[in-house]
Amino acid sequence: MSGAQEIVRAGLCYRLAGAADEAELRALLQPPLPGWVALSFEREPHYFAAAASEGERHAVLLARELKSGRLAGYYSRAVRPAYINGERQWLGYLGQLRVAPAFRGGYHYIRHGFAAGRALLRRPDELPFDLTSILGDNHPARRLLTADLPGMPRYSPLSPLLTWVFRSRRGALPSGLVSGGEVGLAAIADCLQRNLRRAQCAPYWDPARLTQAGLSADDFLVIQGGGQVTACAAVWDLRAVKQAVVRGYRPPIQQLRLLLNGIAPLLGLPRLPPLGSVLRQGYLSHLACDADDGSAAALLLRGARAQAARRGLDSLLLGTTPSHPLAPPLARQGRHLEYRSQLYLVHWPELPPPLLDQRPLQVELATL
Repeated sequence: MSGAQEIVRAGLCYRLAGAADEAELRALLQPPLPGWVALSFEREPHYFAAAASEGERHAVLLARELKSGRLAGYYSRAVRPAYINGERQWLGYLGQLRVAPAFRGGYHYIRHGFAAGRALLRRPDELPFDLTSILGDNHPARRLLTADLPGMPRYSPLSPLLTWVFRSRRGALPSGLVSGGEVGLAAIADCLQRNLRRAQCAPYWDPARLTQAGLSADDFLVIQGGGQVTACAAVWDLRAVKQAVVRGYRPPIQQLRLLLNGIAPLLGLPRLPPLGSVLRQGYLSHLACDADDGSAAALLLRGARAQAARRGLDSLLLGTTPSHPLAPPLARQGRHLEYRSQLYLVHWPELPPPLLDQRPLQVELATL
């Protein structure tokens, strides 16, 4: 990071957030993002408690009005080692861009915020571009951020991101799967490194990084063969540090919610909870299969749904891109809900555009 502590532009002071800003940061997350179900992505009881799951370097840049001290907005940047063209690099992810209602309507606040972040957040050993995602229904954000306005970074489309919601399912662990506790994190990390290297933007994991993110070997299911782990996945429950809260449904879903919930079990779909509910959902994360074995991925998903049910989760979220080789076999594993987002590479126009080879894109939804 730069040696500077704050930057003043257009009546706002831009600086890094700290513990004293906690309550206001959490409050600005409560307004929901648009969609057929309006969700607020909250961080209770402590905003920064989720940082370890998102990246080894984590910072929040906020803006306050000089004359009043009011919070105008903020965004976060998490940085973790990830594979780019098969090499381990420090890749940033931009998230949680929030603007307080009183400061909406002019893009100059955001423009100055990106410029301040460029000065205060970036380290020399990091890639000159960041990854980010925008919900498909968030049309105002997409119009503003992708308009190539003067003084703004460029949002280059990378790939659609599909979030699939599978209902958990009670039952025994399918034959062929064992708990990761029987093999340990070192064997699991070896499987992750061997396979995720073949994907773009996939996180790099070793045993220490898995532990720092709050995962244990018992969170994993694995398949073994030839004396090693050949496939693995985790059921990652992050509700203790960040929550998705239902704030509304698009008509006529709200009026038909009870009826839809009555037939949801027959269709194998998750129920739609009442407004104000924290979704009892976890993530199917850290998915890796030797040779992109679709049957192994399907087996892991079936086992993860059973494990999720035992842990009191109603559903599992799985993030994938349409072009990933594991997407088709996973999509065939029962009915599921789908959310669409768009992934972008964010870089400054004067820098050379990122050159990525043809490896499939694989991001970790739980860390976004």
